[in-house]
Amino acid sequence: MIIVFGAISIDLSFDVEALPGNNETVPALHYAMEPGGKGANQALAAARSGAKVTLVAKAGEDSAGSEIIAKLHDEGITVSGVAHGSSPTGTTTTIIDSHDLSHTVIAAGANTELSADQIPEEILNDKVFVLLQTDIDPEQNAAVLEKAKQAGAQTMMNLAPSIDLTQKALDHLDYLVVNQEQAHPLAKKLGLNVENNALKMAQGLAKQGDLNCIITIGDRGGMAVTKEGTGWSVEALPIGEMVDHSGAEDSYSGTLAACLQAGLPLPRAMKRASIAASLTCTQKGAQSAFPTLDEIDKRINDIEDPKQHDL
Repeated sequence: MIIVFGAISIDLSFDVEALPGNNETVPALHYAMEPGGKGANQALAAARSGAKVTLVAKAGEDSAGSEIIAKLHDEGITVSGVAHGSSPTGTTTTIIDSHDLSHTVIAAGANTELSADQIPEEILNDKVFVLLQTDIDPEQNAAVLEKAKQAGAQTMMNLAPSIDLTQKALDHLDYLVVNQEQAHPLAKKLGLNVENNALKMAQGLAKQGDLNCIITIGDRGGMAVTKEGTGWSVEALPIGEMVDHSGAEDSYSGTLAACLQAGLPLPRAMKRASIAASLTCTQKGAQSAFPTLDEIDKRINDIEDPKQHDL
């Protein structure tokens, strides 16, 4: 089982010709509203890759929260760990112009009330995989990681959207997933003297936390270094035109967790996650664009097998 501890929200997106200036109102060319939040997104991506998933989150006592919970339940995700808070369901609003420049406003809402105490200790054991992100209180994430490791569970964190990660939290991780743009400032924050090279940064972070570090590099795929010091690279799936990359990282992380929890070696799990993330970029939206296990399988031979690197 995978336990996802993280945020849920309503995602609003508006496409405009040009971003509004001060006190300016502009018309939307298109708008969309769909369930989101990195916790809910990654739970759904993992479920679509065949994993048994439980989401632990906080929603508001409102129709938006009820609709998100119902949709996740319909996807086969266990939602008994989603509690109702006193604040409204979180909301993320993004305005994107014709040049792909954007403004984003996040109202965390009930996500600020999410607590590590919502995870009963009796469901944590050495067969469980715990997946977290960094759009909630870092102290609650740290508490979950400590509880999970004490119970022998495997742990993974997708370091997004923030790089707020302490050495103590790092020490409780088995897998760290971070994109290249955030990996470099993280390495500097931790005092690592590494160049802005994905494989070298993965090597430094893997050694620093005694963990497996995976660094995603957009349309060039991803790099990883295992806790034993072995390097791997996996390319991205060629997709032609990029439609929307907003859900790619969540698709990658959820799929990767599902594959690892199912027992796949890290390189094979990375290959499937890379395909899932690429396919997500071919459609508008996040959750609605996440591929199923069958859709990933159909493209499994369209990219080369992972390559090992000497370090």
